[in-house]
Amino acid sequence: METDGRETIRFTLVVGCGRLGAMLAVRLSEEGHSVSIVDAERAALAHLPSSYSGRVVQGRAMDLETLERAGVREMDAVVTALADDGENIALAALVQQAFGVARVVARVRDPARIATARGLGVDVVCPTSLAADAVQELLRRAPGGADAVQGGGRT
Repeated sequence: METDGRETIRFTLVVGCGRLGAMLAVRLSEEGHSVSIVDAERAALAHLPSSYSGRVVQGRAMDLETLERAGVREMDAVVTALADDGENIALAALVQQAFGVARVVARVRDPARIATARGLGVDVVCPTSLAADAVQELLRRAPGGADAVQGGGRT
């Protein structure tokens, strides 16, 4: 299904329930997506708000059984947002190759690792590069305002 040239994503697996993973899972859930979130730590999963309506799975994401319980075979997209760049890249490549998930996005904090992920066919979001770009943009502006760059725009 397509709208304005983009494929519709309905089922998303978010791996890692830190700040990024939790926020993304909640946002997607609120937009009507079917979302599963996985984290090895029960305490991390407990931070999800009661408004989150998706599936919650506790377990190690590199464990195929955990991925199966999270419904990886049903997913249109997988986002890896674990603390370790290497795990994010490896897991993203695994779900693409082993489960045929076409849309996979890995959070990679170290810009030097972006080429590795892209070489494996994995889309990347690098918060370090995004923050550097945002700071440069703010430095180019005339002083005098209390600007903030958040969520791709000014606030």
